Amino acid sequence: MTTYRALKGYSIKSISSDPSNPKEGQVWYNNSAKTLKIRPKIGAWASGGNLNSASRFGGGIGTQTAAAKFSGTGTEKVNEEYDGSSWTSAGAMNTNHFICASFGTQTAGVCAGGHKSPTPRAIASTEEYDGSSWSSVEDMPAGRQYPQGAGVLTAGLVMGGLLDPPNTAIVTTFEYDGTDWTSGGDMNNGRYGNNSAGGTQTAAWIVGGAGAGNKTEEYNGTAWTEVNTIGTSRYSGAGCGPQTDAQFAGGTPPTTTKTEFYDGTTWTEGADIGTARYGIHHSPAGTGGLSVISGGGPGTKNNTEEFTLAETTRSIDVS
Repeated sequence: MTTYRALKGYSIKSISSDPSNPKEGQVWYNNSAKTLKIRPKIGAWASGGNLNSASRFGGGIGTQTAAAKFSGTGTEKVNEEYDGSSWTSAGAMNTNHFICASFGTQTAGVCAGGHKSPTPRAIASTEEYDGSSWSSVEDMPAGRQYPQGAGVLTAGLVMGGLLDPPNTAIVTTFEYDGTDWTSGGDMNNGRYGNNSAGGTQTAAWIVGGAGAGNKTEEYNGTAWTEVNTIGTSRYSGAGCGPQTDAQFAGGTPPTTTKTEFYDGTTWTEGADIGTARYGIHHSPAGTGGLSVISGGGPGTKNNTEEFTLAETTRSIDVS
């Protein structure tokens, strides 16, 4: 058991009432209430508006209040936009990019690769979205299914994925400048399972994936480096955010509600999503503290969840 007397040496102020505008991480002792208090950030998931068409294993772009989801099982070329409260139908894709890589914003997004039957199943086709319609642009150098995406339309990445046949997890990275594709640095681990990455072309991250377990890697625009592992090994969850404020929610196997957050050094567990799911449509331009996910499996789901990180004052039990 500790006491205020023992903690006082750590510059914790003793005040008669709570500060009017405490800062994140601030700790103080309220000597009127005889209570030690802290101002942490607390996050929670809440239900959002349902998709008009249930789907899983498609792409996603944008943020919590300006997102789009497209393609996937059950919806093929269908595209919907989200404004923070409801989904509306938007411009349809030219090709069904089931299990594709996606990155960018609601008005400047990219979908690349994916799966198309019959063979060849791993496709290389790429489309750009301008907030109104999709346009076919230069193909990737090679076909990929279950790849990951990160960045923005004029500086994007596609990494990993699966060659089928022969069902091989890929280590290669492709870079996109809004016009052309070029080869980037190889990852240290082959992996597949879409929507499990985030960041920018020169500061990206990727986590988990079939073939890589719980391994995390960071990209600096040239090379990939292995960093601290995530707590729970899984793939096909929903990733978003920059390298220093990232989030990874859901995934499989087994299908989970788990959410973990990455600060550029360490993964920590946070609030669980309400519905266990995988193959989730994500919001890659969001942050660890502000995101939206929708759809997913098992089966095909239409429900949406939003994560918001907020500050609140909490009392600390020091007994």
